[in-house]
Amino acid sequence: MSAAPACPFCGAADVERVGQWGGQMITAQWRCRGCGSYFEAVREDFDDAGPAGRSAAPEGGRIA
Repeated sequence: MSAAPACPFCGAADVERVGQWGGQMITAQWRCRGCGSYFEAVREDFDDAGPAGRSAAPEGGRIA
């Protein structure tokens, strides 16, 4: 499992995951124990750049 994200509001590392799913399929819900804010972050199983073996642009670097 990846490390927990830092709070985007206060920067604290003391956060807890309160929900496996956020508003989007790739996010989880977190709560900061430092400032009490709730936030969403990309889930650890989606924190890759993209599907394995696939680049964002086709060969040649141009997207038509």
